Amino acid sequence: MIKVLLILLFFVPLVGAGQVALHWTWTGDNGTGGQATAIYIRYCPRVAGPIDTEAKWASATIVSPTRPSKLPGARDTLIISNLISDSSYYFSARVSDGFNLGGLSNSPLLRTYKYPNPPDSIRWNIH
Repeated sequence: MIKVLLILLFFVPLVGAGQVALHWTWTGDNGTGGQATAIYIRYCPRVAGPIDTEAKWASATIVSPTRPSKLPGARDTLIISNLISDSSYYFSARVSDGFNLGGLSNSPLLRTYKYPNPPDSIRWNIH
C-alpha cells in the first residue's frame, strides 16, 4: 500500500492570513521503491474531521492542482491559500502510482493565522 505522512513545518515565514503550509516526504509507488506519479491533498473544517475514512476523504475539499511527484525521500512543501483566517482545518493526502491510489495519510489539524504577516516567534503546531 502506498502511504504518505503529512508533517507540518514548525516555522514558515511566508505563510500569511488564511494560509497553512504542509510539508511531507515523498514515498515510492511501492513504499520506498519506484516513484509515485502524484499526490492528492484534501481538507475539511475542524467540525467535519479528521479525514480518516473513505467517506470523509470523498467529502473533503480538493486542493488543486495535483502536485507532480518527486523521488522517494524528497521533501516537499505546499502553501494552501484562500482559507478562512483564524480557523482550523484537517488535512490529508494520498499518493498515486498512476494506476492505484494509496492509503490515507495522517490528518493533522492546522490553524490559519489571523494576521497578514506572522511574527518570527510564531510556531505552528500539529494538534
